[in-house]
Amino acid sequence: MKKILVAKDLAYANDKSSSGANSATNPAVLLDGAVGIYGIPKTSVNNKDKLALILDAGSDAAGKVPDASFDGDRILIAVGTADGAREAIPIDIGQNEDITIVAQSYAAAVAGVYGVGYVSTTTSANLPTALNNDVIGVKVFANDELPDPRGKLWTVQLTAGETGYSAFKRLANKITNDQDNDVVTVKVSQNVAGAAAANAATLAAVKGATTLTSSAAHGIGVGDYVSIDEDVYQAVTGTATTSLVLDTPYRGATATVANAAFLDLGATAPTNYGLRLTAVTAGVSLVVGLVGNLEDASNTVITQPFEGTGTYALLKEIEDKWSGWLGTASRGDATVPQPSSMLSSSGTYDVYTITYKNRLVPKGEMAKVTDVHNVLVIAFPAGGSGGGQAEFEDIMGILINGADGIGGID
Repeated sequence: MKKILVAKDLAYANDKSSSGANSATNPAVLLDGAVGIYGIPKTSVNNKDKLALILDAGSDAAGKVPDASFDGDRILIAVGTADGAREAIPIDIGQNEDITIVAQSYAAAVAGVYGVGYVSTTTSANLPTALNNDVIGVKVFANDELPDPRGKLWTVQLTAGETGYSAFKRLANKITNDQDNDVVTVKVSQNVAGAAAANAATLAAVKGATTLTSSAAHGIGVGDYVSIDEDVYQAVTGTATTSLVLDTPYRGATATVANAAFLDLGATAPTNYGLRLTAVTAGVSLVVGLVGNLEDASNTVITQPFEGTGTYALLKEIEDKWSGWLGTASRGDATVPQPSSMLSSSGTYDVYTITYKNRLVPKGEMAKVTDVHNVLVIAFPAGGSGGGQAEFEDIMGILINGADGIGGID
C-alpha cells in the first residue's frame, strides 16, 4: 500500500480548536494539516491498552504517552484535514524486520544547459568553410518523451563562405521562432571577452524587439558586436546614445540586463561560435545530436539537470499515481468524489519516505507477489517554524532507532 500525507506548518498534534501542541489525543480531532503519531501502549499508568498520542518526551498522562516509554507493537501516523484525518497504514515497530526512513530537504529543480560548439575555452564549433547547400543543425531529444523519443530537429541551409555568426544566428532564430518548440531556449555564444557597456548602462531588453533602450549612453557603435546576457547580436544603422538597434530580434526573455552582462565586443567579428541550449522544463535531461557542418563541433553539458526534491510537481505526480490509496472513494463512481489534494501548488516541502513491511505480510519465494512493502511519503512545508516537523522527527527517531531524531532535516 502507498500513501502520501501532506502537513501544514503547525504545532505537533494541534487539535481542531487550535489548542496548541499535544492537544489532539485522537486522530479524529487533528486540526487541518496537523500531524500526530498514535499507538496503544502495553504498559502505561494512564493509557494501558488504549489509543494514545505519542509525545516528544514529556510525561504519561490521560491520552498521552512519552515516546521513550511507549512499548506498543505498532504506531499510526495521521494528518488532519477539513473532512477528517487521513491515516497511513499502521507501522509495526515491535518486531519490524524491514523499515527505512529517508529524509530529503527541499531543493529547487534545475534546468539542464547544453553547449554546442564554442561555449568555453576548451570547446569549438570546428566549422569547415561553408559551401552552397551545406547545412548546420541540431536534434534534441528529451527524456520525458520516452518511450517514443521523436525529438526536435532544426537545420538551416548555408551559402558558400557564409560566416559563423550568420549561420549560428539563423539557426538560433529558427529554434526561437518555432511555435511548436517546447523543449529548449537558445543563445548564441562567442569567444570575445568584450567590455561592459559605457556609463554602467543597463539594458531594457524586450523579447522579439530589435530596438532596445539603455539606462545611459552605452558607447556601442554601429557595426559593433554586442553580447546581451551571453547571447550575441550586431548593432546596426540607427543606434544612438541610449538606443540599441539589433540586426535580429532579441531572443531572450523580457528583462533588465545588468551592465556586467551587457558587453561591447567591438567591430571585429568573433572567430568561434556556439549555442547554449537550456531545457524549458527543469529536471528534464536532453540528448543533443549534431547535424551537417556541426558534426565535429563540441557537444557538452554545461549544467546538469536536477528534478529537485519536495517540489509541488514531484509530489503531485506521486499523489496522482497513488490516488487509489488516498481514501476509499471510487474513480468508477462519479457520485463518490475523490479525496481532495493536500498539496499547495505554490508549496515547497521537506519530504520523508518511510518504507516498511509489517510482520503479518506473507514471506518467502512462493509468496513473492504478496511480499510487498508499504510506502508512506509525508511532506512538511520547507522552512516551517510551527514545530510539528521537528517533533515528528524526534519521535520517529526514538520509536524506530531508539535515539532522539532520525538524522533528518529539522
